[in-house]
Amino acid sequence: MERNLKNVLVISFGFLLLFTAYGGLQSLQSSLNSEEGLGVASLSVLYAALIISSMFLPPFLIEKLGCKWTIACSMCCYIAFFLGNFYSSWYTLIPTSVILGLGGAPLWSAKCTYLTIAGNSYAQKAGKIGRDIINQYFGVFFLIFQSSGVWGNLISSLVLGQSPQQVEISEEDLKCCGAYDCITAAANNTTAFKKPEMTLVYTMLGIYTGSGVLAVLLIVTFLDQIKANEVESEKETMKKESPLSLVLATFRLLKDKRQCFLIPLTMWSGFEQGFLAGDYTKSYVTCSLGIHFVGYVMICFAATNSLCSMLFGKISQFTGRKVLFSFGTLINLSCIIALLLWKPHPSQFAVFFIFPALWGMADAIWQTQTNALYGVLFEKNKEAAFANYRLWESLGFVIAFGYSTFLQVYIKLYVLLSVLVMSMVGYGIVEYMESKESPRPPTPVSKEITGAPAQETPLWSVPAACIVYGGNYHSKNAPVCECKSSRGRGSKGCTMAEDHNTKDTLKPLVFRLHDSVPKMVREVLMERGWSEFDKRQQDKSDWNLYWRNTPFHVTDHRNIKPWQRLNHYPETVKITRKDYLARNLKRMKGIYGSALYEFSPVAFIMPNDYVKFIAEYSKERQSQGRKSSYWICKPVNLSRGRGILIFQDIKDLIYDYVVIVQKYISNPLLISGYKWDLRLYVCVTSFCPLTIYTYEEGLVRFATEKFDLSSLDNVYAHLTNTSINKFGPSYKKDKVGIGRGCKWTFSKCRSYLRSIGVDDLLLWQRINNIVTLTLLAITPSVPLTHNCFELFGFDILIDDKFKPWLLEVNCSPALHLDCSIDATVKKGLLHDVIELLNYKQIDTLRQSKGVRTKASCASNHRLNALSLLLYNLSWKLQEDHLVKRP
Repeated sequence: MERNLKNVLVISFGFLLLFTAYGGLQSLQSSLNSEEGLGVASLSVLYAALIISSMFLPPFLIEKLGCKWTIACSMCCYIAFFLGNFYSSWYTLIPTSVILGLGGAPLWSAKCTYLTIAGNSYAQKAGKIGRDIINQYFGVFFLIFQSSGVWGNLISSLVLGQSPQQVEISEEDLKCCGAYDCITAAANNTTAFKKPEMTLVYTMLGIYTGSGVLAVLLIVTFLDQIKANEVESEKETMKKESPLSLVLATFRLLKDKRQCFLIPLTMWSGFEQGFLAGDYTKSYVTCSLGIHFVGYVMICFAATNSLCSMLFGKISQFTGRKVLFSFGTLINLSCIIALLLWKPHPSQFAVFFIFPALWGMADAIWQTQTNALYGVLFEKNKEAAFANYRLWESLGFVIAFGYSTFLQVYIKLYVLLSVLVMSMVGYGIVEYMESKESPRPPTPVSKEITGAPAQETPLWSVPAACIVYGGNYHSKNAPVCECKSSRGRGSKGCTMAEDHNTKDTLKPLVFRLHDSVPKMVREVLMERGWSEFDKRQQDKSDWNLYWRNTPFHVTDHRNIKPWQRLNHYPETVKITRKDYLARNLKRMKGIYGSALYEFSPVAFIMPNDYVKFIAEYSKERQSQGRKSSYWICKPVNLSRGRGILIFQDIKDLIYDYVVIVQKYISNPLLISGYKWDLRLYVCVTSFCPLTIYTYEEGLVRFATEKFDLSSLDNVYAHLTNTSINKFGPSYKKDKVGIGRGCKWTFSKCRSYLRSIGVDDLLLWQRINNIVTLTLLAITPSVPLTHNCFELFGFDILIDDKFKPWLLEVNCSPALHLDCSIDATVKKGLLHDVIELLNYKQIDTLRQSKGVRTKASCASNHRLNALSLLLYNLSWKLQEDHLVKRP
């Protein structure tokens, strides 16, 4: 068995053994330790300690002990709680609850860290995507772990059900069960609340403790310690922040109104789970049926919850979250009203199981959809968002268990009802706020873009340097891009430090690479005489270029020195992620007209646009009869052709996550019967003014099987991604000939197009037009950030009418070498990108340690609408000239 998978199974079964014990014991606390509310008080203290622990302990313990020993020591904290229940009192349960709470957060953090490192480690060895392997590992873990709720409750019911002293509960005692159960009634109801025989309790606790000890032994004996180099790699991949920074970020997020309105909904999750575990089990089940039925009832809840979590995850693709939240509210509202009115009696045996089943169904909605909601709303600040989620949910648990011993059950139900109503009001406000921020219907001019109506802008007031198109760049003659200074215009101009005669006084240029950067980047920089940054021997700011495949942290941009460059701008994800690109192009199309942005296929973001897609699909189906259009479905957060589905019949549309559905270009221009596309490299050196360079050479990628619309499931005929086609039967290592894995350069492609009568100059002007208009869609929203550049990969498809279509825009286009054409194009590309950035000038600043002022621009970074219209006019004039030329 593969080492990493073995470790995943060890952790999974270790957690299964531990939480089989803890889950069963938690369900019994309100019934087993009902004297003076000791059981629920211990749970309240436990979750309070968990809140404090999650803020400070996990990073410290993981760094000092490592993941393996943090897991083992944290499990021992759970065993201490099990032992405290053998002699339950305020002096044993409260301290052990604190110990468990302090160990809970490090346990889960260490588990997540271990699985993440294991997934990335295996992915690196197997040449796969780390995120995919991590998802698989977490899937295996939860598949095994989720069954712990069944086994723990089954053990308690089987053991406690053997008591020979189970007597029938009197009718008088039954009147004190249900919504009007209270502390005094519980004290008098000696029949229902009598503890089982202590021998049975000790037997159950012995099984639970033994299960916990086995979990620790399993981890200590069979779990491998993570290697030091893997830990260091993970620390570099995941930006490490101090616990205090995370705490501050958590509370800073409260400045976002959406987070404030979501607090009741998040706390509701703790309230409703606390009521079921602390009050329903005690005042309804134990009071009416006996403590030995608690386990069976909670099994019903756990099984329904697990099943519905998977079911609602599928349904949400078609209904959206609003429908599911409404359904969950309806279920809980009905249950609360019914519990207020219901007088439990043993003769209504099935009803005792119906309520937890319905509660489990609703809880599945709250757990899956609330987590998903946080992920969508706070995508740029996930760590702080989910820290808020854990904080407010845990606080809900603390309050629910805390007041459990002081209030009658019917009052608790009214509290639940109030919190549920407040939750839905807050959630409704958040949805309303989101709808207001979604793309609006077409308007003549967007105030976000222009700041003023177009008709009020005089022709002569157009900014002097709104768009700078650098043109093609190649070889040593590449122009140097700079902000154009505007003499005499004061602060409205853009200025950069002047160039200096560097002579021989410069220090060697220093580059810094992230672990995942292809080795060719290092080779090219070494060829140019650069040296690699060594954090052990050099000052942390003594570097010129930091290159990584993933976006930089906001602090990297904030702390950048004048002599340094980063290879990513912030916010460019707005065109490099498929759904964001579609949304921004749709917005620009609505503002400036569809004719200007007709290069983008019609797109729908699923599941949010499911109804709109159905309407469009039905409309085309009716107009074209059985010959409906072809559609392509792409996961929004995957690359390299993974997860793509091409279909004609909507019955074939299946997806498990957020996807984008677009019109499939079913009439591509073919070469020898094979589909092909262009990978165009574009370098942006400034967004103020927008300065664009397109690389003269690029790659033409071919499918490895002939194009055929009758076989839509044949990815080797419809996709051109090398990562897909290299597994095809026609792919050959020599890559000689179309259809065998070969690539062309742009030069060869343009020569071929001229040979068949295509005006390649006009075609390339249209492609450049696509590049510029796409980048204009995000220019106003890119923060004014100094000393950055961005290398994009634009994927362009040409149809049989010689019209270019934009397929997608890639952040950090692949720079790995697959063939000799790759080496020719990509190596020259990297050399010319470095030439573009004029590093001799920047290194002068590094030598003087930043005495000079950073490059600055006082522009308000708003794109003028008339400038865009004039750009379009100038393009149309160029196109007419090109069309009419002899």
